[in-house]
Amino acid sequence: NRILASRAVIAPHTTDSDVLSFSGEEACYLISGTLEIRVGDQSYALKAGDGFHLRSDLRRALCSRGD
Repeated sequence: NRILASRAVIAPHTTDSDVLSFSGEEACYLISGTLEIRVGDQSYALKAGDGFHLRSDLRRALCSRGD
């Protein structure tokens, strides 16, 4: 198994719809701001210090809600 760490910045009030799909898992830790993650029909609100873990083959969108 491999782990790839990366840093992403999502501009305020934008949506990043991920159309990539691959076999594996993803994890995210929110350093600052607020973020909404949509996975299928579910929506989750995150704030600094929150994180998530999910299968990489699921359709998802990240929506920056703060400044």
